Amino acid sequence: MKRGIFRRSLLGFFLFAMIVTPVSAGTRSLNLTLKTPSSWLKKTVKPGTKILLHILYNDIELFNENVTFSSSKPSVAYVSSTGLIKAKKAGSAIVTARFRGRKAGFKITVSATSNLSSLRNRIVEYANQFVGVLPYVYGGNSLVTGTDCSGFIHLVLGHFGINTARTASEFQSMSDISYEDLLPGDIIVYRNGGHVALYAGNDIIIHAKGSKYGTVKESMWYNTPTGYVRLPV
Repeated sequence: MKRGIFRRSLLGFFLFAMIVTPVSAGTRSLNLTLKTPSSWLKKTVKPGTKILLHILYNDIELFNENVTFSSSKPSVAYVSSTGLIKAKKAGSAIVTARFRGRKAGFKITVSATSNLSSLRNRIVEYANQFVGVLPYVYGGNSLVTGTDCSGFIHLVLGHFGINTARTASEFQSMSDISYEDLLPGDIIVYRNGGHVALYAGNDIIIHAKGSKYGTVKESMWYNTPTGYVRLPV
């Protein structure tokens, strides 16, 4: 076999690889080879984690020169032009590296911190006590005498020192996550800002539904959601 042909044959066996190096001290490095451009590596990290990507092409490190990085959800996992990922808040994002028409990437899932997870559970437990008890009162601002849908969210979260919008229409403009990212304590918007509900997990909501119903607990699919808002903490 001629030398030139032999070299071209070897070139076909090289892989486009991504090495992920956690920046935080005390964390061991991970060498990750993605065998095809469509392969995705799944990894769960905590908010605040920083990950530096190193790209290899034909077994040569590129030092991220001429490599383009992108994130499907920068609000969850932001990636800089130099390949530094910053995990920002709970959710999932696809981080992709592109070089010479090829791409490699992975799905990064940012978990809620243990303290935040505990807070979410306490919010749902607190809201649950008003089911079947608290009447619906349009414009009301009391968890005793009654309130409306946005007032219920405002008052329940306010009990935990969390400041939120007071009207349902404001929540629609705050929509910043998708259904797949929902966690207990998040807010679901309906009718393009005409109604809001507290997400309790497992596709269940708690909300001040209306004067005929009061405060109820039911499937989130009783109507079609038009927005999802992350718990503002």
